[in-house]
Amino acid sequence: MTQTPSTPTRSRFSFQRAEIPRVLFLEPNDDGTVGGSHQVLFDFARNLDRRRYEPVAVFYQDNVFVERLRGIGVEVHVLADAWQREKKVMRSGRRLPQGRMFVEAVARRVVFLRQHNIAILHVNGTPQTGHDDWLPAAFLLGLPAVANCAGNLQFGAHGFLQRAFMRSFDHVLPVSNHIGQQVIEFGYEPTRVTTIHPGIDVDGFRARVRATPSDVRAGLGIAPDIMLVAMVGNLRKWKGQHVAIDALAKMSESKRRLIQLLIIGAGTADEADYERELHDRVERAGLQANVRFLGHRSDVPDLMAASDVVLHASTEPEPFGLVVVEGMALGRPVVASSIGGPTEILDPDSGLMFSPERPEDLARHLSMLVAKPDRRRALGEAGQARAKKFSIVSTIRETMRVYDQLLGKRPRKPKRKSG
Repeated sequence: MTQTPSTPTRSRFSFQRAEIPRVLFLEPNDDGTVGGSHQVLFDFARNLDRRRYEPVAVFYQDNVFVERLRGIGVEVHVLADAWQREKKVMRSGRRLPQGRMFVEAVARRVVFLRQHNIAILHVNGTPQTGHDDWLPAAFLLGLPAVANCAGNLQFGAHGFLQRAFMRSFDHVLPVSNHIGQQVIEFGYEPTRVTTIHPGIDVDGFRARVRATPSDVRAGLGIAPDIMLVAMVGNLRKWKGQHVAIDALAKMSESKRRLIQLLIIGAGTADEADYERELHDRVERAGLQANVRFLGHRSDVPDLMAASDVVLHASTEPEPFGLVVVEGMALGRPVVASSIGGPTEILDPDSGLMFSPERPEDLARHLSMLVAKPDRRRALGEAGQARAKKFSIVSTIRETMRVYDQLLGKRPRKPKRKSG
């Protein structure tokens, strides 16, 4: 679903443009978690050709990627306090303060964009964020505004005016064809929609593996003959950790005793009930010896590399599924939910799929993989080869093509070597 973006025809305020266009990446997440969008932003900035575009990042909450980005020379701003004040007023339900805050917020965004000489606004999430402050500010300055769409759009969750703003980005970049169709149904013309898979820094992700699988397994007390299954993701009901537990409960005892499931990830306070539910499920099914909750970990690549299988079990259509590509990049067989983005990532040779409504199908896949290590090896090798299709290099190339079109630029061709 790749289209040629049209160039904006807005009037522009006159202010000095940098010779190398500066792109402001807005990461709006503020729920205390970090996830795939943060990692993609980091990999994008690290690999971006800064002779053509210079990245600038804005976060609404401090997180580990702030210093990581600064460590690679990216200008980063954290607007946590100001954003929390604005959000409190905007959610108060009082129209006069809300209107005043809207005007003041847009004015501050205009000042910020001008002071930092921004040429393109890029919202790193969804058109449902940044549309009511950053987007109007960009419009007033005549700046092109781009939004990733890395989540399922909520058609009825917003009023008429908000929906009109959300439809006003110059270009939207869905992370999968599944999401791209939603964007078009939301009201975007196909010419303003380009599906670009997020991609990963394949070599960079592999380089993050520091510990040997044997050392990781020894540290966890996992015997060599146990099939280690890694499930990585924040604890949220739609992520399907309960599906994995139910699947283990449906396996035969002879197969189940050879499996250890690692649930890697933390939940927010809003997900406390779900976390308790997961622990209760484990206890009721007598799976305490088969399931470990590791919480937030900074050594996720080590844990994945030490595992025999990487599991994805989302119960709602996953916008993309970065962990699927990460597992493939490490040469691990992936078993994934058959809805949403993973259907565009995996093929029959590189992974197994199942309906999250049928945990018995997942149980069957895991039972087969326990019994057939050669099948695990073949899936892992095929997945590792296929992971190259989802490289951050391709993501950057396609995104810069959109930037070039929106700025009316022709991409510079590399100089031909003499001789």
